[in-house]
Order: sequence, then structure tokens, then C-alpha cells
Amino acid sequence: MLRVWFSFRKLSSKADTRCLPTPPKRLSGYSLFLKTVWPSLSQQHPGEKFSQLVSIAAKKWKAADSQTKQLYGEKARDISARYEKEYSEYLSSLNFEHILATGGKTKAHLKTKSRRLENTLRRLKKPRSPRSAYAFFCIEARKPNLKLSEEAKQLAEKWSALSDSEKQVYQQRAEEDKRRYHDAMIDWEMCMQQTGNSKILQEYFENNVDVAKKHLAKQLTHCEESLGG
Repeated sequence: MLRVWFSFRKLSSKADTRCLPTPPKRLSGYSLFLKTVWPSLSQQHPGEKFSQLVSIAAKKWKAADSQTKQLYGEKARDISARYEKEYSEYLSSLNFEHILATGGKTKAHLKTKSRRLENTLRRLKKPRSPRSAYAFFCIEARKPNLKLSEEAKQLAEKWSALSDSEKQVYQQRAEEDKRRYHDAMIDWEMCMQQTGNSKILQEYFENNVDVAKKHLAKQLTHCEESLGG
């Protein structure tokens, strides 16, 4: 069993009256590895700068064998799925009035914070996130002359009609893109440490709001539809 140094915001039964709590970010295998080895690194290198500790951890991860990386990846997916489920259940337990009253503030806060971080990461040339199998299919099959709504509908229908073997081609591309992203991110993170951008890395590790926006938007839409909004 992996020793996990992992902490999440506790989901209280008493909802914050000002803003809905942000759920934990989705973990990658590398992020979980970093959290796991951090206590021992801090003890081995007392007084060392945050940037140097992350650099040491990144080198250890890059040198790890494929079996170790796979183990961390699987564990990270399990943890993320469990906490996302708990957060979703928490949102479902709230009444419509509370969500609608606080949702606007939450969405505005997340939007501003996300835009600022995304602009900074773009300026620092963060590697492009990996594409899904469906995204690769859409790039290949799309017809730009169609209206966006019509094109989206046709692409979804065509994707659903593909056999498993036909989808496998795009799934393989997605897996290759994940590996490309994984390797590029390790190099990018080490570069950020060496160029004095460790604060941005720390913010990136701690403030991934994609999951929050996804869950919150879904819950708000459900509430608005239920209330006839």
C-alpha cells in the first residue's frame, strides 16, 4: 500500500453561506508520487527551498520504472474517483436555493482565478493537455462548413456508430498523446524550477479548478432546470 500524503478540504454538512467549497483536484500519478515522497524529502533536505525539493522529486520520478509509474497512476485514479464521487454526493445533498444563491459567486471566483492561471501557464509554454480518443476522431471527421450544433450532433452519431476496433485507432492515439504529455510535463516542471517559476508550479499543483467547474456547472444546470430557470 502506498503511503499517501494527501489532504482535501473537508466537506462539512453545514454549507458555506458565501461560496460552495472547491472539490479536490484530479490527481496524476506524478502528483501522487510528489505528495508521497514529500515528507521524506523534507526530512532528508531540511531547510531546502521548495523549488529544489520539487526538482529532486521530478528527477526521481523520471528515473522510476514503468511498473512504479503505473502503480501510482492507478492509485491516483482511484483516489480521484472516490473524492469526486463524494463531492458530487455533497452537492446533491444541498437544497436548490442554497446552490443558486451561492453558485454565482463560486462560478465568478473560479472563472477569474482560472483565467489568470491559464494566461500565466500559456505564457510559460505549458505543454498542451492530452486529447481524448473522441477529440482525435472529431479533428479527423469534422466538416467546418456545418453549423456548430449540426456538426456536433453528426460527430456524436458517427462516433457512436463506430465499432470497437474502429475506435481503437483513436484510443491508441490518445494513449500516445498521454505519454507525450507526461514526458513533456516533467521536462516543463523541471524547467520552471530552474527559471525561478516555482511559485507558479505550486499554484498549478494546488489550484486545478477544472473539476470544480465541471461539477458545479452540472449541478447548477440541474437546479435551474428543476426550478424552471
